[in-house]
Amino acid sequence: MLARSLPFLRAFLTALLLAIGPFLLARFILQSHAERRGMEELHGAALRYVHRADRVISEATQALHLLHDRKQTDCSPQSREGFIEVARGSGFIDSVGMVDEKGLAMCLEPKGRLAAATLLPPYRKSASSIAMGIVGDAKGENAAVIGWALKDGRRLVARLAPQVLDIDPGPENLRDHMHAVVRLKDGTIWLEEGKSLRDEGGDWLEATRTSRHFPVSVSLSAPWSAAWEPIQPLNVLVTACSIAFGLIIMIVSLRMAMVASRNDSSEFLEAIVKQEFVPYYQPVVDIETGHLRGCEVLARWAKPDGTIGYPGSFMPFAETSGHIIEITRQLMRKTRDELGPLYESRPELKVSINLSAIHFKDRRTIEDIEEIFGDGPISYRQLVFEVTERQPLADMDKARKIIAEMHALGLRIALDDVGTGHSGLAYLQMLGVDIVKIDKMFIDTLLTDENADAIVDKLVQLAANLHMGIIAEGVEHAEQVDRLRELGVTAAQGFLFAPALPGKVYIDLAKAMAPPPKRLASDDEAEVPGLEASA
Repeated sequence: MLARSLPFLRAFLTALLLAIGPFLLARFILQSHAERRGMEELHGAALRYVHRADRVISEATQALHLLHDRKQTDCSPQSREGFIEVARGSGFIDSVGMVDEKGLAMCLEPKGRLAAATLLPPYRKSASSIAMGIVGDAKGENAAVIGWALKDGRRLVARLAPQVLDIDPGPENLRDHMHAVVRLKDGTIWLEEGKSLRDEGGDWLEATRTSRHFPVSVSLSAPWSAAWEPIQPLNVLVTACSIAFGLIIMIVSLRMAMVASRNDSSEFLEAIVKQEFVPYYQPVVDIETGHLRGCEVLARWAKPDGTIGYPGSFMPFAETSGHIIEITRQLMRKTRDELGPLYESRPELKVSINLSAIHFKDRRTIEDIEEIFGDGPISYRQLVFEVTERQPLADMDKARKIIAEMHALGLRIALDDVGTGHSGLAYLQMLGVDIVKIDKMFIDTLLTDENADAIVDKLVQLAANLHMGIIAEGVEHAEQVDRLRELGVTAAQGFLFAPALPGKVYIDLAKAMAPPPKRLASDDEAEVPGLEASA
């Protein structure tokens, strides 16, 4: 009796967890959304501060450079006129003048001479030619001073207006609670706005940005409660919906547990035993010459009833269950047997095979490749293995070692679906990738979305800088090919050229598009003039 009850007990506990799950998930999503939005706003505000600082410092530096080129580098009337002209022509510069090697003001226009006013630290020969300092005014506001060093230790200086860093700090819920500090590299505070309430406790959001061009950094912080404030009304609604949804899931789960008699995986496991998974081949074409470069192996489930199953119906389970290892072995063997004669006579053709995260957990992948392709008709240099991103790599160091072994064999590595999976672009740097594959998502909107066009352009530049090949996936229109050529992409695959093809169809296509190279006659076979006559 207990044995019969265990499946229903497990189903009930599972349903109970699923009933509670929606509430917890909804709460987590709302909190994550609030935190993400809050961090986005803080980072955006920090970036605006940095951009404004870069802009005003650059303008001041250019103004001082102009005065230096004009040789207006003293306190003479002519130089003072130049100082006034520069200050009045800028929206950020309050005054311009000179300081001596000790950093004391010699003259300042249009504010006149400030006796014994220290505007910059003392001059040091080893220091950069551009210096920055912070001075206070009568109102207690800080202003930045930019210095341009001359050969004798004196410096041209531009004093920026205290209000130059006034920017839009973001939405009202953060603006009222945000604490902003802009500092120089030595820790001197240029601007501080808002009040830090960290001593009162609670969780805080914090964003920091540092200028790439000047010694300026920005730190912004706000209480987490400020980010949660605009989300609170949604919390009440979602909580109620989550409870109702949880009850529905509980009822459906119990019903499914009562009527389920077998696991859906049985058919899948039987298909592996019967080797029903077969390779289809999608051609990869050189879009500059029209020549065939090779193909990508795509798995298909050839079911006994004649229907074909596509990866979306079985690949997620295959990867999470670990059965993808055996499926990949079967695909590699069938690829070797089907394409072997074709590729042996056409060494320029490549074939790429997809690997998932589980393939990089140990050396079994290397052993399988050596056992299947070693001394076979398809050489290692004709093989490309694609790292897919449906699951993240659990052990990056081990994956790098396995890929290094693959490189040592002469295999090439491609990164599939760049920019859409778990890795972003980190895999490019960490894994030693040889080929970048641009995902169909970017190709679909290439002609209508400027962002997609810009992303593809940057990926092409990145691949070129890293000496990587690049292939566009999912090409369906001739106009896309034209634009890809303009951007520098040389290879593509997609329905415009051909879908994934059964082995015989692909072989016939390859024979038509890529005839075998003509073999030159050897010295023994070459005709020797006069040989037949002498015989």
